[in-house]
Amino acid sequence: MRKLAFANSDPSPIPLVVTARQIHTLDGEDRIAKAMVIASGRIRHVGSLEECLAAASGLGTAQP
Repeated sequence: MRKLAFANSDPSPIPLVVTARQIHTLDGEDRIAKAMVIASGRIRHVGSLEECLAAASGLGTAQP
């Protein structure tokens, strides 16, 4: 998994929930998701908004 690039060298540990009309995962199943969770410079979860909010709440404070 690749790290995301940030302007500063200290990526936030607070989860960020990003939503979009379509997020193409390019995984083995070519799934299309509606949301993803980013925390500490990494994509932590990809799926529906509800799934991502639940995943983010387990990581810290969600930022919808």
